[in-house]
Amino acid sequence: MKELTIEKIVHGGFGLARTPEGIVFVHGALPGETAQCETIGTQGGIAHYQAKKILAASPDRVSPPCEYATVCGGCNWQYAKITAQTEFKRDIFLDALSRVGKLTIDIPIRLISHQSENYRQRAQIKIDQKNHVAGFFKESTNEVISIGRCPLLTDSINNLLANPASMLDAKVDAVKVLGGNNSRIASSPLLANTFSTTTIAVGSHTFSVRGDGFFQSNAFLASDLATFASEYIRGSKIVDLYSGVGFFPIASGKRFDSVAMVESAPFCKEMTLKNCADNKFPNATFYANDVESFLARNFSVLLNADTLIIDPPRTGLDKPVRKSIGASGIKRIISVSCDPATHARDIGYFVAYCGYSISAVALFDMYPHTHHSETVIILDK
Repeated sequence: MKELTIEKIVHGGFGLARTPEGIVFVHGALPGETAQCETIGTQGGIAHYQAKKILAASPDRVSPPCEYATVCGGCNWQYAKITAQTEFKRDIFLDALSRVGKLTIDIPIRLISHQSENYRQRAQIKIDQKNHVAGFFKESTNEVISIGRCPLLTDSINNLLANPASMLDAKVDAVKVLGGNNSRIASSPLLANTFSTTTIAVGSHTFSVRGDGFFQSNAFLASDLATFASEYIRGSKIVDLYSGVGFFPIASGKRFDSVAMVESAPFCKEMTLKNCADNKFPNATFYANDVESFLARNFSVLLNADTLIIDPPRTGLDKPVRKSIGASGIKRIISVSCDPATHARDIGYFVAYCGYSISAVALFDMYPHTHHSETVIILDK
């Protein structure tokens, strides 16, 4: 055991402590706390410890609201006040912008949050067919533990967890579920008493999504995210890279002369075209391409656009994509990300090498009780 004092929270949700041997990361402790800690291994050259006993507790520490908090690997911040969690996420993001992106933000970051329970409308449920168990992985393992109810999930998905027979009958090791309007669940693979697609309302707009499709996980903040982005869409020609099912342009409520939507997931084309038709959203063209290939073949589309929307996967923009965007000289970029480190890297490139400046920043606490968040940065040429 080693007694450690936590200095701050870092990317990944760990507490940072300093020792004579160097910096270490501590799981399960908050800034300002002193804890007896046990070593649990090394990752990326940094020793990791688990807090076993809190000797001096932070005023931000609370009792976890979930009975599975000490065993389930799904949430890692249930012991922290919700308000403190949002502040930690802002600090992690600012640290990434400074350390990775070499950027200093001199404008306020808008922090946007909602309720911390029953918010998650998308999940992947793990299944152990040998032991007839459905739930989630035990922390830091591939062992599936039975979860009767998760306080983060919507009621419709919790009903599925409480009655796992259809999942166990499916003979698979995982099932993706998405809870939509009127408790209609879409699943992949398709389960009994569920559907292949569901419909989700965002403000006055509706979106059809497949069970294995991507959509914003937080049922309460999707509308806020769309509203924030729509405030900064300029001009009549829009390009949306990594467009999914057309969320940002359609949910903006605006009308454009042209919208180019680019998404590599092949099943998204059918959903996007349906969403455009259902929402009477005209003049949209869907490109079933990976973004790098699209930009190589259709660079003029970007050259002629007024606003670019990018919402890449957690890994961020590939280097050729960053270069193409920077070379286009497009006047405005709305950059959305679920990873502060890769977001900081990409924004740092645009600011340092492409002549962009940051006009606005928002952090959406889309995933309460975890260290994850969604950030949006507005760039102007």
